[in-house]
Amino acid sequence: MLIPVRARQRTSLSTRATLVTAGLALALAASGATVHAGFGEGATSSACFMADWRQDPPGDLSRQSARPFTTLLEHARGRLRIVAAPSRNGLQALEITIVPSSGDPIVDTQRAELAAPSVLHGPGTEVWLATTTYLPPGFPLPRRNGWGVIAQLFGESGGASTGSPPIALEVTPSGFFALTVRGGDKPDPSSAAPHEVHYALARATQGVWHDFLLHIRLEGDSTGVVEAWHAADGASFPARPAVTDRGPNVLTVDGIPQAVFPEAGYYRSADNRAATVYTTGIALCPSRMSAVRVLNG
Repeated sequence: MLIPVRARQRTSLSTRATLVTAGLALALAASGATVHAGFGEGATSSACFMADWRQDPPGDLSRQSARPFTTLLEHARGRLRIVAAPSRNGLQALEITIVPSSGDPIVDTQRAELAAPSVLHGPGTEVWLATTTYLPPGFPLPRRNGWGVIAQLFGESGGASTGSPPIALEVTPSGFFALTVRGGDKPDPSSAAPHEVHYALARATQGVWHDFLLHIRLEGDSTGVVEAWHAADGASFPARPAVTDRGPNVLTVDGIPQAVFPEAGYYRSADNRAATVYTTGIALCPSRMSAVRVLNG
């Protein structure tokens, strides 16, 4: 199901917030390469980018426990914490909190996120993304005409950025989880993407874990593909995707095709209400099998 388009842009990684750089080694267990293309279906989870906080000590996220993410975007300590509950499969989670009084210097957006800007996936890449989210009872949905991003692939290279993320998982004001896909050529980051679509995936029910699986082929033309699956409360992913988008999903900005990197957390339009979400991790893998294996621990 398509949902209405909401126009929005974001600034570059270097200017959009106060950044705390963790300086961590990237946990790409295959060869250490950070630009990927043409993953084979037979590869195993050893080639995944894996961010998993389910077995780290509870408490504020540290340089050690943040890895393989290398950049923390939080405006005060305690916005990113490892907690024992809510638990998924008996394991702990990452708690992500936005508090409007925390001094966010960006007046129209608020965030608590982690980024891995060196883990780049360029045009021609095929990758599977798996992640989880939990919205606690009483979670404030974005206000009318607002938005909230729970995971994204963002692009920034060659002195330009994509503005808004080419691929994002979002929670909507109407209470749905949605897939957003953007692609095509545009002159600058603030311009609208020629191809921009938003698909409703499932109801954003509170108090249960939601799992997401994306199969992505990054292309700047009609050969691009994004397939999305959703499962809730411990169920397995169905065989068929909930939605499929075919078309450009690479943004070319000022003539530069933008490679993308993963970000996880919560990024939303400005709101005077505090909000907390949870995740058990995120993985980018060469196959469905390896992505699901990482997701399930």
